[in-house]
Amino acid sequence: MSHKNCADVNPLKKIRSDKETLNPTKLNKSFNQCGKNFIEIKLKFEDTDIKDTFSRFGTHTLGEILTEDKYMKLKDECYRIYKEYMNMKLGLFLVRLKQDNDLFYKKFLNPYGDELFCKFKMEQNPLEKCKGIYMYVCNEEIKYIGRVKGNFNFYKRINSGYASISPRNCYIDGQATNCHINSIINNIGSKVTFYVMPLEDDEEICSLERKLIKENQPEWNIALK
Repeated sequence: MSHKNCADVNPLKKIRSDKETLNPTKLNKSFNQCGKNFIEIKLKFEDTDIKDTFSRFGTHTLGEILTEDKYMKLKDECYRIYKEYMNMKLGLFLVRLKQDNDLFYKKFLNPYGDELFCKFKMEQNPLEKCKGIYMYVCNEEIKYIGRVKGNFNFYKRINSGYASISPRNCYIDGQATNCHINSIINNIGSKVTFYVMPLEDDEEICSLERKLIKENQPEWNIALK
């Protein structure tokens, strides 16, 4: 896929200085030096403040999950205290502990696995099948910069990643970054703006991402280090 085909938007929506878009003084340092123009893609929110997502994980029982490597450290304690629950679905077991104010349930979750989440998606657009660099912006400040490379594209990375948190992603072997970013977006809602820069070459994508993060020090990237 050529860059020309990827970015064939009529017209290309460049970052402008007005109340609906970004103040270019916040972005010029990095993007002008790199000679790139980021393009806005609208996000559509479908649900917010979704709680206890982890509780809907029903693939394994408590006993079954304790045989997996990342959960082995919890095995002895679970068999000592919760032996009678070994055949209970893991999600149901954990939400029961939460309801009983037993904080042991958090040991199964990543640091953001019990946050309130939202569900959103990128609106259909000509760039969704492209790869490259993307960013989340809030209050005219770049908050997060990420990349899409290889066989992935913006649609898969956003709509199947950040935009919809699966129950399994809440766990210690899930995607903590997805949970973290989604929970923040849930809190700020329509204030968040999403931009992409379609690129073809994976090496260029990685290099540009590193440069932009170094120069902008986005708040959410730093928090995840």
